[in-house]
Parts: sequence; C-alpha cells; structure tokens
Amino acid sequence: MKHAYLIIANRNPKQVNKLLNCLDDSRNDIYVLIDKKSKQLFPKYKTLYSNINYLQPLNIWWGDYSQIKAELELFKAASYGDYEYYHLLSGLDLPLENQDKVHAFFDNNLGKEFITYSSVQNQKDLEIRLHKYLFSHHFRTKNKVVSIINKIEKRLFTSYNQKRVDIDYIEFGSNWVTIENELVHSLIENEDSLYKMFNRGFISR
Repeated sequence: MKHAYLIIANRNPKQVNKLLNCLDDSRNDIYVLIDKKSKQLFPKYKTLYSNINYLQPLNIWWGDYSQIKAELELFKAASYGDYEYYHLLSGLDLPLENQDKVHAFFDNNLGKEFITYSSVQNQKDLEIRLHKYLFSHHFRTKNKVVSIINKIEKRLFTSYNQKRVDIDYIEFGSNWVTIENELVHSLIENEDSLYKMFNRGFISR
C-alpha cells in the first residue's frame, strides 16, 4: 500500500520544492495545503512519480485551532486513498533518508504509529492549554497592547481552573505525526469532539 505525505506550508517555496523532490516516488501520494495568509507566491509544483494534490488554502494562525483544522482537512482529503501510512509534515521539513530506506523502515514496523509524547512540567500547564483564549490569532504579535493582554490572560488562567475536559484523557506532544489509516478515520469521525475540546484553546495544535 502507498504512503500519503500531508504538507502544511506557509513560507520558503524553494524549500518546499526541495521537500517535494525528496518525496517524489511512485509509492507516495502528496497533499499540499498552503497558508492563505502567506505573503510568498507558491507555484503549482509538479512531480514525476507521485500524484500531487492541492487543497483549498486556509488562513492558519500559530497556536490556534485553525492549525488543527488544516491538519484535519489534509487527513480528510487523503483518507479516500486508504494509505498504509499518513505522514503529516511542515513545509520546512526535509527527510534525512531516501524513500527506499523510509519505506523499508515502515514495512518492518507495520502496526506501529509514530507520535512524539512530551512530559509537561505539571498538570496546571496542561490545564492552561485548554482555556478559552481571547486573542488566539495573535500569539506572535508585535502589538504591545495585545501582548500585554496576552500576559494578563495567561496569569489569570494560572489561578482560575476551567473544566472543559477531563485532564486525564489529554496527552501532550508534537502535532507532526506518522499514523495509520484506522487512526486517521477515527480522527475524522470525531471532528466535532475535537472542535469542542480545542476550539479557542490556548496554543492548541
């Protein structure tokens, strides 16, 4: 079965082109979603061996639910292919091995999923992530007023517990993953639950 590479890009079109050249293989299909806010012009890349698919651009803000939405849109677009593996990548990523080694590795590890889990300093840090956040489109801002409001909000959240979801069911880790077909379909089927859990959350992605 083939692999699907799902790419979210927002800058450096030349590097994205280099990434696509590294992934261009008849065993792969590629799905690309460009941040609609990007100030750089992305060409319609062409591949020799892979099928490449372009999704409708979305406005994506760092740390905002729009990142999760972009990921889900890619999973939904690729889900019809029933791929062996789905690799979610940033447009700034580059593989360190060629595709023969990549496919051999996954062939030898069928049934496993590759998700980075990180430890959180304490439960309070994780609870803060689940708070409703007012200025989620402006985590990275040069506006001093908004920056001050962000700091005030975060300080308030450390003292105010907001029970939006049972903390025992939440893990902390990277959003860049390699997962199998069954989990992809499970994520799509639970899109409404994911929205309720993470929409307007504090740096949820």
